Amino acid sequence: MAEIALPQRPLQHPLMDFERDEGRALACCATAESDLVIEAEIDEEPDAQNIPIRDFAGRVARIEDLTPTIKGVWIELDGTEGIHFQAGQYVNLALPDDIGSRAFSIASVPAESNLIELNVRRVPGGAGTAHIHDRLAPGDPIKFTGPYGRFFVRKSANLPMIFFAGGSGLSSPRSMILDLLAEGCNLPFTLINGQRNLSELYYHAEFEALAREHGNFRLDAGTAVRARHLHREIRFRS
Repeated sequence: MAEIALPQRPLQHPLMDFERDEGRALACCATAESDLVIEAEIDEEPDAQNIPIRDFAGRVARIEDLTPTIKGVWIELDGTEGIHFQAGQYVNLALPDDIGSRAFSIASVPAESNLIELNVRRVPGGAGTAHIHDRLAPGDPIKFTGPYGRFFVRKSANLPMIFFAGGSGLSSPRSMILDLLAEGCNLPFTLINGQRNLSELYYHAEFEALAREHGNFRLDAGTAVRARHLHREIRFRS
């Protein structure tokens, strides 16, 4: 059986004893320490493009405060080929000073392959987001790998869609929605976007304009206060 190193800190939801006895491990937090064969049950995805993961280099084109806690970071890639990705995927950004890499979803559309946008929320005590918020500047060289992830629109289902977003988690739904509208999708779909307060409700004007322009797109956005009022109304009516 292959040797696998698991985190010293106990996991909140560890594998069952019989799963560990069978040699199973959580790939997201295990490190292989010997040769091994990986078996995985993966469903065939007709919409998956199975894009090869590559290394990319570029420069920070601009940085913008989207909210008091979220920055928009635009990276212009070196060369002319750009990055091929599916809306909803993410990249691993390489950060200096032994910080390591951090994963961020792409907020821009695949058609803009030479200029990608990342939305980065400051995490209290987080070295990676602190570097991006406090030290990263336009013109800085930057590297990343990708694209990663199987979070994308299942277009072949040909069904109405609902997108849920909160905080900087709006990145992926924004990329998906802009991509669908650019392709001329005529299926009905809705974005439900919630933020803690109005100051954190970013790209709201953009989505309002898109909802006015496209009859098949509906926007429902608000804050945590509105959500609590809605919950009270539903509980009262029931």
